[in-house]
Amino acid sequence: MSAILVVDDDASVRYVIMHQLQKWQYAVIEAEGGNQALAALQAAQVALVLLDQMMPDCSGMETFARLKTLLPSPPPVILMTAYSSVELAVEFLKAGGTDFVQKPFEMDMLGVKIQQAIAADEHRRSIQDELRKLSQAVEQS
Repeated sequence: MSAILVVDDDASVRYVIMHQLQKWQYAVIEAEGGNQALAALQAAQVALVLLDQMMPDCSGMETFARLKTLLPSPPPVILMTAYSSVELAVEFLKAGGTDFVQKPFEMDMLGVKIQQAIAADEHRRSIQDELRKLSQAVEQS
């Protein structure tokens, strides 16, 4: 079962998302802010992060930047925001973010984005492992 970290300062939003994720058979970890999210990422292995942009302690973009320096191989991150901003979406995707959703969002669409992001990340990691094995085999021969 894949674990998903849900980061949002609004407890009711976290509850709704977590409840749906559990229905979809995901393990869920929650954090109410960026600093708590970074601590959770150091303590647990997660397959994906759902990250709110507007939080009191640290914005989603700031948290994402810190996450990328903290973890050697960070999980995919989907940024969630209540504000429609093409500029923010482009900035996030250029910085290496996986996807972007605007609140309120359709849960089924979020589910598709989650499945696609996790599958793409698993595929990327598998390719990296195969390349590492190939490189080791070449070095040993």
